[in-house]
Amino acid sequence: MLAASFGDANHGSTPSRHLRGLLLGFFLALNPGLGASQSTPPLSQSPVPVPGDSAAGPNKQMQDKLGRWNPSSDDWASEEFNQAVQQQLALLTKPWSPRHAVQVEDLAPLLTQEFSSNDLRPPTLEVVFDDGVFQVRRHSTTPTSRAKLPATIHGPQNFANAITQLLHPFQDTAEFHVKLKNFAIEDTGDSLITQAYYFAEGRGEESHIQQKAIWTCVWLVPANQVPILSSVKVAEFEEVRGPNTNRKLFADCTESMFINSDIFQKQLLPSMEYWRRRIPHGLDFSDQSHQGIAIGDVNRDGLEDVYLPQPGGLPNRLFLHQADGTFLDSSAASGVDFLDTTRCALLLDLDNDGDLDLVTNLGADLVFLANDGQGHFTIKTSGHAPETTMLAAADFDQDGFLDIYVCRYLNPYENQAVPIPYHDANNGLDNVLLRFTADWKIQDITDDVGLSVNNQRFSFAASWEDYDNDGDQDLYVANDFGRNNLYRNDHGYFVDVAAEAGVEDISAGMGVSWGDYDRDGHVDLYVSNMYSSAGNRVAYQRSFRPESNDRFRREIRRHARGNSLFRNLGNGRFRDVSLTQNVNRGRWAWGSIFVDINNDAWLDLIVPNGFITNERNDDL
Repeated sequence: MLAASFGDANHGSTPSRHLRGLLLGFFLALNPGLGASQSTPPLSQSPVPVPGDSAAGPNKQMQDKLGRWNPSSDDWASEEFNQAVQQQLALLTKPWSPRHAVQVEDLAPLLTQEFSSNDLRPPTLEVVFDDGVFQVRRHSTTPTSRAKLPATIHGPQNFANAITQLLHPFQDTAEFHVKLKNFAIEDTGDSLITQAYYFAEGRGEESHIQQKAIWTCVWLVPANQVPILSSVKVAEFEEVRGPNTNRKLFADCTESMFINSDIFQKQLLPSMEYWRRRIPHGLDFSDQSHQGIAIGDVNRDGLEDVYLPQPGGLPNRLFLHQADGTFLDSSAASGVDFLDTTRCALLLDLDNDGDLDLVTNLGADLVFLANDGQGHFTIKTSGHAPETTMLAAADFDQDGFLDIYVCRYLNPYENQAVPIPYHDANNGLDNVLLRFTADWKIQDITDDVGLSVNNQRFSFAASWEDYDNDGDQDLYVANDFGRNNLYRNDHGYFVDVAAEAGVEDISAGMGVSWGDYDRDGHVDLYVSNMYSSAGNRVAYQRSFRPESNDRFRREIRRHARGNSLFRNLGNGRFRDVSLTQNVNRGRWAWGSIFVDINNDAWLDLIVPNGFITNERNDDL
């Protein structure tokens, strides 16, 4: 529950200490010494935040996790092998160039003389999708296919020739990148067997090409020497051709929209590291605060405006969309240029007067601001809501006023609230449901409507949708470190039916999107998680937690699997089709959205992914 009730406010917000969300690296927790207890954990744990002393060191549990970054520091030999193999793969791809034949002398030190492989690029590729913009080709394995069988390649010279052939489609591209990344490793005693994702991309004026495949590699490991590649088997090869430079589906127009302002160059373009070094610690700046944006027409001119939350010390921004397509910074004039750390915001008509009001978190407070109809905002009420990560609005009780669900999260790095158990935690901060009524009255009704069940789960995102087509809004909550919630709305009272509906999705939940992807009249569910190559490498090994039961190992493996697509069966249940629809590997995914990007009447998926990156030459 919220620490303080909401009431009328006649003053601005007060900056307060809070957490910044940062996912703990999943592979650290997969170490055998860090697994969850098999006994039933307590439902709650009182997290003890580190006092405001920036020099305070991590506790013993966190020190143990951080001490495992170096794979040679413990007896988990496979990760040390993986590091050596990954270095060999980097050397293997270093000389690759689409415009020059690969030389055997560059490869010979990495290969055995008896090296063998199948075709790196299958000789016959079948078109499986072509809409005039994108063309997808794959190697067919169906019995009726006339595709040629892959050839067997022997020796380093033939392998060099095969690489040259693999890169031939990229010869007209100006930009070329290639990567091989391990996601599985097995020590057979005589050799190492690894599986790696192959990804290559080239951009040019005439074409944009991507290749993807899975490489199964066998390595010999001479005593006290680096691994040597003995064989490669390529599977699941796919080649995608997209629009050339002159036929881009989207063009980055960000800078042009700020042509009348220096905000883009001076404040938005510099890196988070740049600002971290310049903003005093007391202003609570964080380069990992996970800011979102809110979009809506705040001044009723028919153009969508943008509200941009910012880390502490940088002013929140309200950009008014102008008729010529540019932005006008109205942050100060509109009264919303707060310096408190802000993660999320909503633009919505709370008081039903026809204009968009603003709800946003400022430090540890949640603040509600009324719009005068011209885009000028005044704080009407506020309340204490530490660690807010996301806001989701819907009129769940159909009283004519929008209500707001507040997600909250504890950062294991900064508050040292270690999730217990790691893959199924229920010791975070409770989320809240706020009912809005006339005269800006707001009530915390979380307990009253059944939403206090399973409600301390490190929540990152939530989304309302009538998934069962009964006329009211249900709620899905994506949680980091474990299972998610699906709260079915039964006439204004909620029941968590995630388990029986088949959508608990034990993983690192960070985003939710609803959409009827198969056009059967039932809205489907896509959940953004974190795909972990390291987690897949470790959790599938025989030596991983041998004392644990099968259910525990299965749940940990699910945690590393990536994004999930659940098909709505129309009977209150969903079917997990993530793997068959090939949508699980969304990398480090923060969210997603269903949208028809090519206007063919079928919903596509866009998945933002990645993480904060400082300047490193070796980081792709």
